[in-house]
Amino acid sequence: MLRDSGDGALPRLGQGGPVGVRALRDQVAAVVREQIISGELPPGVRLREQELSDRHQVSRGPLREALRQLEVEGLVRSEPYRGSVVTQIDTLTVHEVLMPVRVVLEICGFRHARAHLDEAAAADLGAHLARMAEAARRGDTQAVVELDVDFHRAVMQLSGMAEASRLWESLSGSIRRFFYTTTQHSAQYLNDSVVDHQRLLDALRDAPPEELESLVRSHILDVPGYPQR
Repeated sequence: MLRDSGDGALPRLGQGGPVGVRALRDQVAAVVREQIISGELPPGVRLREQELSDRHQVSRGPLREALRQLEVEGLVRSEPYRGSVVTQIDTLTVHEVLMPVRVVLEICGFRHARAHLDEAAAADLGAHLARMAEAARRGDTQAVVELDVDFHRAVMQLSGMAEASRLWESLSGSIRRFFYTTTQHSAQYLNDSVVDHQRLLDALRDAPPEELESLVRSHILDVPGYPQR
């Protein structure tokens, strides 16, 4: 993923030869998404089209498509007379919509992924856990969050449930942003992340279906900032 150049300016895109409109849109969306999720662009900040267009050296067309994509993901909203603005994290929506929907999608994903969990797929998920363990030892919360989300993405892709995976992907930006907000000072998250995901992988291999479903549900809901009921 493209990252900040280090001098406060966004990296310029589209260099190194002709790039299609969709590719430019995706590149711009990736950079702005990363800065929103990491907090570099805090809630309420106005995303000025001219400034972004100048920084990226892209036309307004791909830029506006990128902002529309981020709006679909819930990271940006369009306001009259202000244009695109970084959204606030709506705790009520996270608690009553995001997490319950994620539970439904991932129970479906884990259930169907089991049929496709061959040795290669299990090794790939195990590699995620090894990298997560190393990042946790370093105290690198950002890397742990990214590997956490990537682990769940890999399971959803393994499931072969294309529509469920698409819906899950549309939530992934909000999921990552929620994690960054609630875990940035949580040593407990770093300590528990590898163990919790190893339990998921073990259950995916051979736990009874009802046990797997229960573990997925508790794993998703038992996170910092989510009210236990």
